[in-house]
Amino acid sequence: MEALVKFLMYLLQQEGIWAVILFLLAAALPLALIGFIIFSWSSSGQAIDEKIARRVQIEKETHKVGNRLRKQFSEEVIVLLQDVAINACADRALVFEYSNGTSNLAGLPFLFASAAAEVTSTGTSPVALQYQRINLSLIAKFLTQLEKDGYIFIEDLKEVKEEYPVLYAFMEPNNVKSAIFYAIHGVDEVVGFIVATTIHEKILCKKDSLHEVAKAAQIISSMWNFDNLDNKLHEKKWLKWPF
Repeated sequence: MEALVKFLMYLLQQEGIWAVILFLLAAALPLALIGFIIFSWSSSGQAIDEKIARRVQIEKETHKVGNRLRKQFSEEVIVLLQDVAINACADRALVFEYSNGTSNLAGLPFLFASAAAEVTSTGTSPVALQYQRINLSLIAKFLTQLEKDGYIFIEDLKEVKEEYPVLYAFMEPNNVKSAIFYAIHGVDEVVGFIVATTIHEKILCKKDSLHEVAKAAQIISSMWNFDNLDNKLHEKKWLKWPF
């Protein structure tokens, strides 16, 4: 500090007061710039924190909405599956939903299929937990045919052992005898399927089971499509990024 004072006195004597003023301004400019950067960074950081907090709150609200819709949807699907199992004389009825892993994302190809709901007849063990995150590529041939025809009826599982070996491997350990699959259509594409099965030597009646499964699939399709539309409406309200 003493050296700085001596230098300023020398500069004043040699060059005059304006030289001292210009020197001080030149010295103060970097400090002012550093101060401005620190202030701006602090303000920006605070703004980002506020935006993140708002985003977290938005996600919480959206999660609540999604949980409510999913819970309501699942309860209604279970009722439909119970009707299918009773009226089609099936031992199991399941709904499979396509997804991209953890969620259904618009515009991305589906990667997995998971059992989203199941009902079973008295004495028949549930199997839904065995059918989670099934890679669609494993049963791509079967799903392509299902999408093309809308439904597939299997009178005896042994009949498809050669044509659909992976499907057979999934179902045979659970004593499946016959099955009927029906595609569930979304707004733009197939988004899942419903399946009713019998076990041991019991065979589905194609006419009766097809009618019941098709009816349930169409109702579920309508529910899912409404669910998606409802979510999109809430996205406009809740999911708009606050930046």
